[in-house]
Amino acid sequence: MLIFEMGNSDMHHYISILSGKFEGIPDNLAINVITWLLLLIIFTLLRKRAWDYGRIALVQKNDQRWTQLFYGEGTASSHRLNNEDGSIDSVEIALHMDKGICSWLRAIFVLKDERILKRNGPDAIQYLSFQKHIIIFLAIICIICLTVILPVNYQGDLVDEDSRFGRTTLSNLDPASSYLWIHVGCSFLFLLLGIFVMKHFSANLKLTENESLVNRTLVISNVPRELCDESILISHFQEAYPECNVEKVHLAYDVRNLTKLDAARETSTHARICEQVDALDYYAEEEHALATAVDRQRSVALLKPVGLAYVTLETEEMAER
Repeated sequence: MLIFEMGNSDMHHYISILSGKFEGIPDNLAINVITWLLLLIIFTLLRKRAWDYGRIALVQKNDQRWTQLFYGEGTASSHRLNNEDGSIDSVEIALHMDKGICSWLRAIFVLKDERILKRNGPDAIQYLSFQKHIIIFLAIICIICLTVILPVNYQGDLVDEDSRFGRTTLSNLDPASSYLWIHVGCSFLFLLLGIFVMKHFSANLKLTENESLVNRTLVISNVPRELCDESILISHFQEAYPECNVEKVHLAYDVRNLTKLDAARETSTHARICEQVDALDYYAEEEHALATAVDRQRSVALLKPVGLAYVTLETEEMAER
């Protein structure tokens, strides 16, 4: 480390500069690594202490349960039976993967895309896929620079032997040297490589029709209660807009009481994940009773539409009309 003293008539200024044969790069790298480790440790400790809600998220079912409850086939009881076999095992596996202070580090490498898709949706898969492609792209560039560019720069003799870092840069090559074409070629190679990697990323994007569902869905309000019927609304669109094809009509209902009952049913369902037999029997009976109440309240809610309908058309052009 070099310290320079700069003085004038009133005061002295001291400036410290990280320097050396490699222009302070090892020092800068060491500081970055130490800072990264400290932040990683802080994140790990805070995550364990403050992220208990993450465990609650692990035992939550898909957000589509309301859609399945109102617009799907079957009832809450049948939906529970269809998902009961794999739900408990799935939750236990997820909680086991999240057990321990540093368990999330292992989960990064063993977590499958199917589980990420189930818990976080397609956007998380696309984001992680983009990050993977970027890491691969930068890794290839790093390998080429270390195996091709760095040895080429060492072939020059314009920089003194004492400056080890200077000998690794382009300034060590003679301006008339043919080795400069290697730098030009690698620049074009990196450009083509980036285009190829991003094209591969775009080609693997699995965009489904559901992602454009919002763009082709109309919200109709103030619908009279006597007209809150799927067949009536479809007939209206067929008569008024014969060129538009209606795929589905979803009606909105008053579900305030149903929300409370379903939350209680979900609580009893999750509470069954215990090893005491008596507790299992108790919560199984409570879940059955609440599921029956949910089915009964669902029938009541279907008789109380709030005058709001979501009409999904076949294309976005039809919705814009």
